[in-house]
Amino acid sequence: MAKLGLNQSELPKIDEEFEAITEGKELTRKEKRAAWGCREMDGAKRQPERVQESRDGDCIKLKTKWAALEALVGSRRIDVDIPALPAWHLQSTEVPEIDIEVSTRIRFNERKATQAAAHLLRLRGGRMSYLKLIKLLYLADREALLRWGRPISTDRYVSMDRGPVLSRVLDLATDGDAPGAPSIWAANITAPGNYEVELKGDAGDDELSEAEIEILDAVFAQHGRKSRWDLVKLTHALPEWIDPRGGAIAIAYRDVLKAGGKSDLEIAAIEEELAELAETDLLLAPC
Repeated sequence: MAKLGLNQSELPKIDEEFEAITEGKELTRKEKRAAWGCREMDGAKRQPERVQESRDGDCIKLKTKWAALEALVGSRRIDVDIPALPAWHLQSTEVPEIDIEVSTRIRFNERKATQAAAHLLRLRGGRMSYLKLIKLLYLADREALLRWGRPISTDRYVSMDRGPVLSRVLDLATDGDAPGAPSIWAANITAPGNYEVELKGDAGDDELSEAEIEILDAVFAQHGRKSRWDLVKLTHALPEWIDPRGGAIAIAYRDVLKAGGKSDLEIAAIEEELAELAETDLLLAPC
């Protein structure tokens, strides 16, 4: 179980909104997953196990309501490690199709992306090549997606000449504020000077979970001493990168998952989870 740090006075309101969001979802998910069963996890080693159909509905309800609750209260600090994303064992031979590209449906969280970038900058002493920063953020996002089936930044990925990048983060790092629309990024991180960016404010870390911070720390420990050109070479070797020859080619979450060794069934299950999360996020989006 994970504990969310919530204000007790807000609980009645959250309960009411949570029930409104999840009402009717379980039946829909159960109908779509009629042939599916849950697969339990044992630490990082996943062992598939066929289960009773009666448990199928319970597992779907748990996954659906957790995604809705997470979206409702935000990505606040979680007091325990987040387990790996529950996988699904398909009992039929058909893989459900995702009719809309999932990677374009989840809203970009600029505050969270800024906090992730600021955390890496602090580990580097407050200053770093913006190209290196974007590469480290991509590697952290990639690791989170492969480990849990959910990225940290919710940004879109693009193959460019110097490797895969986070599209919106690249724009924020290089373009700065849009006229009349100051960005959270620009309030905390400087525009590039001599190809480097620097921390100028405290972005906080309330959007990041402990597990996400651990991934950022691990990525920096492994790659933080490498030059930006070393990281360009490293990311050029990633299977999902395609040489755009001066242009830009979109990288879908599916491409990353497949490059990371996920099976078609695992990818379909993760895409279903992301689509569900995106749907809940859309319901909660400000008008």
